[in-house]
This record gives sequence, C-alpha cells and structure tokens, in this order.
Amino acid sequence: MSIIIIMKNHGFEQNNPEEVDEIDLNQIQVFDGYDNTLSMRRLPWSLWTLSILTTFTASFLLANLLGAHIFKAYNQRIWWQYFIIVILYVFGIVVFLFGKVEVVKFDKNSGIFEEAKWILCYKWKGFRTEISDIVNVTLQKEGKKNEFDDSIHYKVLVSFKQFPPLRILETKNRARAIEKVKEIRDFLGIQGSISIRDLSDA
Repeated sequence: MSIIIIMKNHGFEQNNPEEVDEIDLNQIQVFDGYDNTLSMRRLPWSLWTLSILTTFTASFLLANLLGAHIFKAYNQRIWWQYFIIVILYVFGIVVFLFGKVEVVKFDKNSGIFEEAKWILCYKWKGFRTEISDIVNVTLQKEGKKNEFDDSIHYKVLVSFKQFPPLRILETKNRARAIEKVKEIRDFLGIQGSISIRDLSDA
C-alpha cells in the first residue's frame, strides 16, 4: 500500500519522519490519457475575479455619472468622483497584470521539462532542463495557521541532480496537490511513497 510520509522539517533533509499519514494513493483516480506529453497549468482565478469586480464597479460609477442615475448619491460630477473611478480602473488593471499564469510541461519526445510563468503574452520567468535530471517529485507544505490567519498551501517540489529544488503548482487544496504529484510521478515512472516536507507554522 502506498503511503504519504509527512516530515516536519525546517531544513532540507530529514531522516526521521515524525508522522505517517496512511493514505492509499491507489484510491486516487488520475487521468491517464496522455501519451508522451504532460502539461499542467495554474491560473490566478482569485486575482482575475478581483480585477473584474473592480473594473465593473468603476464602469458602474462612470455610467452613473454620465447619465444613468442609478446611484443618486454619486451623480454630482465632482472631480473626486472621477478620481475614484480612475483609481479603480488602475487598480483593476494592475491586479490583472499581477495574475501570473504558470505552465508546467513534461515532454518525453524531446526529453525536456519546462516551467514558465506568463503575464498575458509575456514570458515573465522560465526554467528548462532535461527530464532525466529529475530525481524525485514530492510535496512541500508552507504558510501558517492560527485564529487570525490561514495561509496554509502546498507546492509540488521537483528535485534535480544539478539544480536546487523547484517549487511549482501552488494550491491550498491538499487532495488536489497529492493528485498532481501522483500524476507527475506516474508519468515519469517514479516509484515509492510521497513525502511531504512541512515548513508551515500550523
């Protein structure tokens, strides 16, 4: 039975895992329709939603000033009312641009692993190496959790022979994170249990 080993670790290596979470990975259904290429994406839906709501609010206020008279308390056409609209539009655009799309690709045909972050059509950041350089794919738990804040999230940790580990595909959903790791490991033919490095303050 496959298990997940959870390691509470504030360094890089840990030989004595403190806890073993017995989750049968064979019960996790993973899409097996790929041939020689596996691609994954992480889209910034929260930032895009905030951007759309901010832009919609600015458009609503502008329409009200230009004669719609939907919101009577905001139709005097004073300079500061236009200033607020401009600020909302700028904020919406900036938030949208901060939403980076992460694309991860494993290509057995070319033997290349590539991770790239895009802002619209601009490739902001990228990493590329041979698939044969990958030695392991695990999980890393980060963030903190208390009565005021819950920023716990998981990142797929790709370890290489020649490069420092790469953290990719961040998500707050633990089950989804495990599913991503299992899918990548199955595609690459990596056997054994999945370890979770716990760097959180939970």
